[in-house]
Amino acid sequence: MSKKMIGDRAEKIASKKYHQKYRALLISSKLLRRLNCGQVDIAYVDKNFETTLVEVKSNRSIGVFKEQRKRLKRTQDYLSKLFNRNVYLVLKHQEIDFF
Repeated sequence: MSKKMIGDRAEKIASKKYHQKYRALLISSKLLRRLNCGQVDIAYVDKNFETTLVEVKSNRSIGVFKEQRKRLKRTQDYLSKLFNRNVYLVLKHQEIDFF
């Protein structure tokens, strides 16, 4: 299985878990690219209307690279200003089964 397929599967599993519990927040990738912001894997709003952005990684040894971290931080800052609320950014390591 390719790295992209593994990453996509990890993101799908995590997305299902988060979106069963929280309301999904859809953010235009086109807008984020235009603003030179990072595209997010998962975004949700909880019952207190707090927004969380989740970057999903399929392997604990994989981190967020410096440039990606900067872009994600710009996304976090942009949404925080837009909503006039705190926006949280978390890194989720999603274990996947291959069978």
